[in-house]
Amino acid sequence: MSAVLPSLRPPPCPSQVNCKEASNSQLCLLYMSSILTSIGSGSIKPCVVTFAADQYDMRRSAVASHNVGWGWGFGIPAIGMALSIIVFIFGSSLYNKLKPEGSPLVRLAQVVVAAARKRKEEMPLDPGMLYQNRELDAAISVDGRLLHSNQFKWFDRAAIVTDEDAEDLKSPNLWRIATVHRIEELKMHRQNAAHMVSRNITCNGLLPSP
Repeated sequence: MSAVLPSLRPPPCPSQVNCKEASNSQLCLLYMSSILTSIGSGSIKPCVVTFAADQYDMRRSAVASHNVGWGWGFGIPAIGMALSIIVFIFGSSLYNKLKPEGSPLVRLAQVVVAAARKRKEEMPLDPGMLYQNRELDAAISVDGRLLHSNQFKWFDRAAIVTDEDAEDLKSPNLWRIATVHRIEELKMHRQNAAHMVSRNITCNGLLPSP
């Protein structure tokens, strides 16, 4: 629905500057969609397997395995896999191949180190004063740059521009200053890690599921 009705999503922001955030009603629709998707996915997965199994007559399957043999049973999928590999190789010239631009783990470490170095610096009141560099982030933001968020604000210290940093912002020391895009990368990984840990704890029965 949000893809069709513009009122259900934030307006476009091509400049990625001072973008309008999603309203409470838009966020409510997003969360409800996620909840319904989770319920639907969780309901169909355990049922579709047993439903598919019910379509087979196990007595006839046993007869077929003796008459045809397990060689064909494993051979046909192997042939299909071989054909898929051939198609993949011959179609490789048509794929988009993005050149790796450094290790993402190093970028995350640089943000943490830069934020720790500036732990005593005063945060600017305007997030727009934090360091951004389109050219520096071009190779790692081919699908668009990440916007500043208010989560895990401590990491924003890595983007504070000090007098020392201002001397060379075109080719900065990334162990001392980080762009907003790189900080938001770390925030996303931090949030995803927290969700994974919480989910594992719940699945192991240590906490009651919500």
